[in-house]
Amino acid sequence: MTSFTFSMPAGIPGAVNRVGGGATPVIEAVQQHASTPVTAYGFAGFMDATAGTLRMPASGDAAPYYGVLVRPFPLQQQTTTQAFGAVALGAATPPGAGSIVDVIRKGYVTVLLQNSTAAVKGGIVYVRNVTSGANVAGGLEAASGANLVATLWTFMGPADASGNVEIFLN
Repeated sequence: MTSFTFSMPAGIPGAVNRVGGGATPVIEAVQQHASTPVTAYGFAGFMDATAGTLRMPASGDAAPYYGVLVRPFPLQQQTTTQAFGAVALGAATPPGAGSIVDVIRKGYVTVLLQNSTAAVKGGIVYVRNVTSGANVAGGLEAASGANLVATLWTFMGPADASGNVEIFLN
């Protein structure tokens, strides 16, 4: 059994939070793009107008972003060498090109905060549309800058020690 010495973690990237009690999330099943699928749970996706599929953000993309890739429940990934349930919870990789995935359009979800700028309650969420060093396209950040696009999404508080933070998509 795990013991939390100081505080509970904010969650697992891509996990939907606050289900029920009037906070009903809007989640859609969409198809991943054939060549540039979203590669991680908790990353933002852009709807490709030509293909009608979800893809990673790219240079020149502007708001609105389609949504955030979320984990289907329950999901513990199978690998080629291990059966279902052998991969640690929270470590799964989303299905690849052409597969069907879940995307939250409205509601609360946990994401991994990129960059060193701290998130604050009510702060604007920015989506990176070009990979730069450790900051990956599709990742979410708390500060404006080059290759970052402002969204209508907001942070629900600061990130935990692992960088996980809850956001609200509206």
